[in-house]
Amino acid sequence: MPLSSEALEFIQRNGFAVMDYPLNPAEEYISRVYGDLRHLEIPLFITVDSLLHFYQIQFDETLRSIEDGEFFDSICEISQTLFEGFVALYESSSGMVKEGARRNAAFFAIALYLLEPEPEQVCSGKPFECNNWETHFTGNEQAEFSFEVPLFVKDDVDDEPSLIYVHGGFSLSPV
Repeated sequence: MPLSSEALEFIQRNGFAVMDYPLNPAEEYISRVYGDLRHLEIPLFITVDSLLHFYQIQFDETLRSIEDGEFFDSICEISQTLFEGFVALYESSSGMVKEGARRNAAFFAIALYLLEPEPEQVCSGKPFECNNWETHFTGNEQAEFSFEVPLFVKDDVDDEPSLIYVHGGFSLSPV
């Protein structure tokens, strides 16, 4: 693959040239670029930032795997237990304690609402077809993690996720 005259000039002047990936300029995965260039026997200079990027991707995947496999059930269980405790306190209290219990119940209701599987996350196929992170939940798990928002916190729970999904910066929580 011949280099352009501009690239050759940069190499002569600076000892290197930076240019777009000629085989597929829209390629998103640097590992494919490196693989293609290695296959074509084009010399590569791999910078430290590339290695750090790979480590970050691997770290993110490791965290995602741990969150899905180890923490999800526990955080749902803890949130459900705390939610139920605050609902009981709300129902048996009055005044400021009742309002505090309502707000705390709303906080955990929002968490449980957000943890509930979305329809596109539920795999309706065979178990071996459900092994990717996008279709992590089975039909049984969808039922297990479903959540019905109680009326006394419904307005708060309905308002909060819209603020989260907008990614609009900081704003006052309805809770």
